[in-house]
Amino acid sequence: MQSLPRELVSEIFVACQSWRNPEHGPSPLHPPLLFCQICSSWRTIAINTPQLWANLTILLCSNWSNWKHARILELWSLRQGAVLATITFCQHPRASSPMINPDSSHDEFVSSKRLFTHPLVTSARAIFFHRAKFADVRLLLDILSYTPFPHLEDMVITGCFENGEAHHDKSRGSLQPYKLKRLFFAFNRGARIISMLPEDRFWFSFDWARLTHLSANLPSALATWRLLLHKCTSLTHFLIKFDSGFHEIFSSDSERCKSDIIHREMVQEIILDVSFPNITPIFDGFIFPSATKLRISLGGAVNGENPDLLSLSRVLSSTPNLQELHTQFCFPTGQHPKLPQFLRGHRYWEFGSTFSHPEHVEPVPFLSSLLPELKVLVFDYINAKGQAESCIQDLISILQSEWLQKGWTTTPETGRFIQFFVDFGGHRVTSSLDAFNNKIDANFRYPVFPFRPMCNSVTVAWWRWEEPDPENAWTHPRGWIL
Repeated sequence: MQSLPRELVSEIFVACQSWRNPEHGPSPLHPPLLFCQICSSWRTIAINTPQLWANLTILLCSNWSNWKHARILELWSLRQGAVLATITFCQHPRASSPMINPDSSHDEFVSSKRLFTHPLVTSARAIFFHRAKFADVRLLLDILSYTPFPHLEDMVITGCFENGEAHHDKSRGSLQPYKLKRLFFAFNRGARIISMLPEDRFWFSFDWARLTHLSANLPSALATWRLLLHKCTSLTHFLIKFDSGFHEIFSSDSERCKSDIIHREMVQEIILDVSFPNITPIFDGFIFPSATKLRISLGGAVNGENPDLLSLSRVLSSTPNLQELHTQFCFPTGQHPKLPQFLRGHRYWEFGSTFSHPEHVEPVPFLSSLLPELKVLVFDYINAKGQAESCIQDLISILQSEWLQKGWTTTPETGRFIQFFVDFGGHRVTSSLDAFNNKIDANFRYPVFPFRPMCNSVTVAWWRWEEPDPENAWTHPRGWIL
């Protein structure tokens, strides 16, 4: 190492730091502080490498006093140079009290304000509140509203929120991150912290019209979701998670939330994580003419039921120029698997125009008429252990269905890739896969990969706005042309 150029040693230091667990707070046993203890040469290189000091995790727990936090922030601010920092506030797993509590004393509130409005924090490029406990997220937003964040582009808030019915009187203003483009909210399932009322404090905390990336699992009513989509006029990518608590809410709100058709011209990619079967009203009243990718994860649906064909078709009608459609089906653990109705056999595909049962006669258009520009279609089965034969039969039914096959004009320029990813619970069922290939006619041979595309690593990589590793991406380099 002594013979290497300083620039190369500096790059090695930065690469070593990237492997460190981001949830660990600064410690003498971890870089970059570790590099400063080896020798004077390494210390000089480390101190003069601003990239090493561009990421800081503050681990919040009762054992760490505020002066120690302030001391760490001062140290990092002296060494980061002109590089904008990424600050992560991570609450210790053993911490029992909320990070910010409305019942806190004045001194505690002032102490929190000093920590979260330190110059290193307010000048950061990205701020993450990871696994944090809050009595009310509005209190955090109130504290952050004291100081402008002129360089803030990314904000992530995940954690547990206890309530949200009170403390409206503590509102002091809105945040001022004029460059904020990407926002990630992840609330616990039991919280009802965001009111559907337009005057709620939450709606005035951000400049929603500037956001290009949004991820949220807002535990509220359909009207809230629609209000959010109304405000976000510049979105290009968004991920929305709806848990089972939305099932009844959507049913009761769907009729009264109808409005004029609204176009969102800039949206390119959409990810929906849905756990209830009636997804019909999600996009009612919205058109995304520029959306080319739609990913629908149907995991943990109510009683194992997933959306029917008509419900899915209503959603697809809002994305007429889609080129890639990824659908993921998850079998609930401990329950008998119930495949989506439109994947259960020929009786649901007859003539490509009936849905579910004979008494339902509402027409269901062919996929070719819904998505004429479609190039990639992915069916993903998760946790299919013990149901290999059933899955194989369903895959065959899909390939032979009129809903899928009818209406396409196939040329070398308009070839379409269909891919099946099957997760058999970690077990490769080679015999079943061979049986699948043997049962399919030579003109309808599509590969089956025992592979899980929407794993946590892919989702995290997407929300870090980086390209996922090719081996863990949604699409696969191999495919067969329809």
